[in-house]
Amino acid sequence: MLSKLTEVSQDGFDWDEIAERSLGLYWKERTAEEKREFTQLLKNLLLDSYLTKIIDNYSGESVIFDKEIVEGERAQVESRIVNKAEKSIVIGARLMKKDNKWLVYDLNIEGVSSIKNYRAQFYDIIRQSSYSELLQRLKEKQKIEPVAS
Repeated sequence: MLSKLTEVSQDGFDWDEIAERSLGLYWKERTAEEKREFTQLLKNLLLDSYLTKIIDNYSGESVIFDKEIVEGERAQVESRIVNKAEKSIVIGARLMKKDNKWLVYDLNIEGVSSIKNYRAQFYDIIRQSSYSELLQRLKEKQKIEPVAS
């Protein structure tokens, strides 16, 4: 399931935009290689945490699209996934148009923006320790061994 999710998300999500917005002001300080590494780690984290859990918990259920707002090159879609017990989870997606294609750059799960949530956590870690510590924690969450320098 994760491989299919990864395949679908590759074309529908703007991972570079998600990474830049999640890292916020610390993005500009990163080298091109650091940006690539951070983007991949964040992508893995989002696929594993948000998206996989949604699919695992609501697989095969009904999706109800509640609202779509398009303003120029930006759009917002609000939907609900409803299971057989009538329990639902509200999911919103913010999208931007790039190269004539709509790409997701933020997910809003039950009223919580994934970008704002991660940015707050990342800022805390960087301020309290360092960017290197943030990378180390992301790698540990994904059970990826740090690359020796």
